[in-house]
Parts: sequence; structure tokens; C-alpha cells
Amino acid sequence: MKRLTDILISFWAMVILLPVVLIVAINILVNDKGPVIYKQKRVGKDGKLFYIYKFRSMVVDAEPNGPQLSSDDDIRVTRLGRTLRKWRLDELPQLWNIFIGDMSLVGPRAERLFLLNK
Repeated sequence: MKRLTDILISFWAMVILLPVVLIVAINILVNDKGPVIYKQKRVGKDGKLFYIYKFRSMVVDAEPNGPQLSSDDDIRVTRLGRTLRKWRLDELPQLWNIFIGDMSLVGPRAERLFLLNK
């Protein structure tokens, strides 16, 4: 039942939020001149590795020396990225992760392998 709920809610959320997604994507393209979507390897249930998708809110190549935690005043976050993060719009592409079954609407956060190994 939980999986069916994830599929239905994520599908309809993607349909309803499509105009917002398009506006955000166009703004990232116009303002930041880089990739719109950022993918990051995460660890899910039972240690399954998958890529989580987000709108890019940091400068391109924000982690040249390996994974780093972000902070509220992180200089790597773009001006548009600050707004996206404030309103959690950077996480809208994760609806796709929920739809395909990598994540669930309710459950523990899928963490980065780097942080789990620490």
C-alpha cells in the first residue's frame, strides 16, 4: 500500500508541479549557464546504491576536493540556489526517485556513502 501511495502521489505531484519545474529549469539555464540537474550517489534501503536527482543549487564543480558538507552561508551556493533551497524547490526532481522506487515519501533520508563511511 505504501508503494502504491508513493507512485500515485509522486506521479500527480510531477504533473501538477510541471510548470514550476520548467520555470526553475529555465532560470538555472539562463542564470547559471550549467547543468540543470545534479545527481549524487546515495545509499538506500538494504545498502542499495542509486542516484538522487536535484536541481543544481551550487556552482559547477562545487566539490573538486571530494565531498563537503554545506552550510547556511556556503559560498558555493548560487544566488538562485539560495532561493531554491529556502523553498526546497531544489528537491523537486526527487519526485522521480520516489516514482521509480529508489526513495519513499516517508522514511529515513538516503545518505551519501561518504558520510555513512565516516
